[in-house]
Amino acid sequence: MRILNTAVYARKTSIARDVNDQIVDRNYYGKTNRCSNEADLDILLETRKAMGDRPVIVSLNCKNPTVVSEFEAYADAILVDFTVQVQAVLELICGRKEPSALLPFQMPTDMRTVEEQQEDVAHDMRCHVDTEGHCYDFAFGMNFHGVIDDERVRKYRAGEKIKSLNKKSV
Repeated sequence: MRILNTAVYARKTSIARDVNDQIVDRNYYGKTNRCSNEADLDILLETRKAMGDRPVIVSLNCKNPTVVSEFEAYADAILVDFTVQVQAVLELICGRKEPSALLPFQMPTDMRTVEEQQEDVAHDMRCHVDTEGHCYDFAFGMNFHGVIDDERVRKYRAGEKIKSLNKKSV
């Protein structure tokens, strides 16, 4: 059985248009999509059951923001990569290298958030908060010591505060 999702919160008219494009309106309000990776969730559920109390690590090859709330509770760790070599992922899982990357985008809390996100506004999603209380916002990342809070993160947070202040003053 395939999971069907129908967009009910999306903009009714998209502003993403190009006069030279054959598609005049890119909205997806009311359109239905079939979940193409439902089998991956089934494999995770079977693995969780088979592993019992042993840890389960989800390795997520990510190209776009993902609704991790659909599977996060079944994983002890989520390792997100952006099309790197498998060897690099295995070195992290085995503990030979320490994770150091930060999320380059927000991870939405649910599909409603995905639909409500406006294509012309950056960082406007409600972000997923995991079972440990970590918010999967832009520039979030963890290493073996916990949440990464280095100069990169402070720089990005400062930039976000400035953007937020500019939005309020307009």
